[in-house]
Amino acid sequence: MDLDKSKLLNLYPGYTSVLGPYKRPDDRQHVILNNNSLPKGAPGKNKTISLPKAIVESTTGVRLTPNQTVDHNVRNKQNDDPNNLVVRNRSEHSSLDALRVQVQPVNCVNCGCT
Repeated sequence: MDLDKSKLLNLYPGYTSVLGPYKRPDDRQHVILNNNSLPKGAPGKNKTISLPKAIVESTTGVRLTPNQTVDHNVRNKQNDDPNNLVVRNRSEHSSLDALRVQVQPVNCVNCGCT
């Protein structure tokens, strides 16, 4: 995966550099858009976006709308290859994720029943 940082910055004109990608505790990755002209802690200094979103936006040259999100087509959240990334509207993405939930039996801590 090669993120074209200059293309991403063209889509976010208020920012001057792209930091990362960085890995989160859940093993997903994100990048930070930084505005070097603002002092530390100033509003708008940084903006964090997911690496899959950054890849899709820089590849297509179009920012996603607030109602759009990026889904991993083959469910491997570490595979950020552009061919594995699909833009979906949020309600569709939520519906698909709800269908993918697998119920796991658990034992009650009080009575021990499943």
